[in-house]
Amino acid sequence: MLAVSIAYILAFFLTHYLFYPLQLKIIPEFDSLANLLYLPHGVRVLAAWLLGWRSVVAIAPGAFVSQNLLFEQPIWDFNFFGVFFIGIVVAPLAFSLLKFAKFDASAREENPPCWQCVMVVGIFASLLNALLANLVLGTLTIDFLGYLVGDVSGLFFLVLILMLVFRQMRAWGY
Repeated sequence: MLAVSIAYILAFFLTHYLFYPLQLKIIPEFDSLANLLYLPHGVRVLAAWLLGWRSVVAIAPGAFVSQNLLFEQPIWDFNFFGVFFIGIVVAPLAFSLLKFAKFDASAREENPPCWQCVMVVGIFASLLNALLANLVLGTLTIDFLGYLVGDVSGLFFLVLILMLVFRQMRAWGY
């Protein structure tokens, strides 16, 4: 489970310190703090896919460290805690809500991974995340759209990278 928090921190640092500055240079007119390529959402969704609600415990330390570095606010600050809490529960909540609606995309040993299903749940989780985070932070529509685009693109690119890595590992006989 420690690996999940480490993956979250690495994804956060890549996003915040590499992709976000590039975003500012490429699209300076995009007036939002939202990252348009947010890899941590991919970590959240994949962790929830594999671990279910246990992903909350696995992600919490990494999310806390990452968010504390970004916001530099105490945990008892409502905005900090609200966004932190939403971020760690949104993916398992999305899997649970869709499973309740008879769309079960959970990882199971008897079924091969359904990456399209994981993407559907990830998009739903992103909608929940953007809506709830905007309610807590009181931000604008542009931020909602930015969070949505960033979460979905982050999940897409992380899944794509993992698919390519696993394909290469199979080709090498692992």
